[in-house]
Amino acid sequence: MKKFDKNIKSANKLDLMSVDEKIEYFKEIKEYILSLDFDEEKLVQGEKKFLQAVNFLVPNFKKRYEPNVSSKLKETPEEPFILISNHLGSFDQILLNTPFPDSVFHYMIAESLMNIKNLCVGKLYTARGAFVVDRRTSEGRALAIPKALEYLYRNRNVALFPEASRQIRYGSDGTVQKFKNGSVMLAQMTSTPIIPVAINNNYKKGEVYINVGEKFEVNPDDKIIEKNQELREKVINLWQENHDKGALILTKKKK
Repeated sequence: MKKFDKNIKSANKLDLMSVDEKIEYFKEIKEYILSLDFDEEKLVQGEKKFLQAVNFLVPNFKKRYEPNVSSKLKETPEEPFILISNHLGSFDQILLNTPFPDSVFHYMIAESLMNIKNLCVGKLYTARGAFVVDRRTSEGRALAIPKALEYLYRNRNVALFPEASRQIRYGSDGTVQKFKNGSVMLAQMTSTPIIPVAINNNYKKGEVYINVGEKFEVNPDDKIIEKNQELREKVINLWQENHDKGALILTKKKK
């Protein structure tokens, strides 16, 4: 079985390449990724289960919490696109699908959801098209980009949390933390737009806020590190708009 054995260049190295060099490199990566073994039947079945779950969860979520949904999108974006958001808790995926009830997203989830304690949750996600990344090892982290590319190159949507982990800690105010570069790298490598979103997690009726930003493009001549900071600023502004409207962040209590 052919597995991925090429190293994806870092953001720093990509930023040093010329546009022509990047275009040629991205072409080589695409050809290689699409040559790897991939279970198309499992993909289709997972997407069907994903939509079934969304069709059940989103209407019930809206009925219970009456979320405040704002969007700067002038029209529904053409697929595929990369959905990104700040990350606060285990139910963020339901919030993110609320503005996009007809879209299927392949979420990147942490290996911690596959341990014995969380195995049932992890299997529910993976059965619905999520892919697992082992953040504990450098080898596992290196596979995050290739795994996402498997879906984007097949014209599927991917959903990512650039903060890389849930950001609620004891005493935390839930502000937007530093972003990893992966989302912007994927957007540049695949010419796929990013849709930024900011959410809060105060689960009370009328107190949930979901703010969808404008489409964010990454061109071949853009510097990834600069664009990543720009993307984070977009999410911070969306988060602040939620906050100004009264959005609160539910934080953990000290024991």
